[in-house]
Amino acid sequence: MSGGLEKALFNLKFTAKQLNRQAIKAGKDENSEKAKIKKVRNPLAAGSRITSALAPLNYTERAII
Repeated sequence: MSGGLEKALFNLKFTAKQLNRQAIKAGKDENSEKAKIKKVRNPLAAGSRITSALAPLNYTERAII
């Protein structure tokens, strides 16, 4: 009977280690997905800044023409 308990205890420890590894991997995946979202959002913000900076220049160019 103690052999069965030892086997069960081993399986529980093994499962706990697997779950911890999966949790760490999920955390890394979450962080990488967040970084991807930031990369997608930042160029849009940078583009809008460039466009807003060029808007007065475009206005003056239109006024000259």
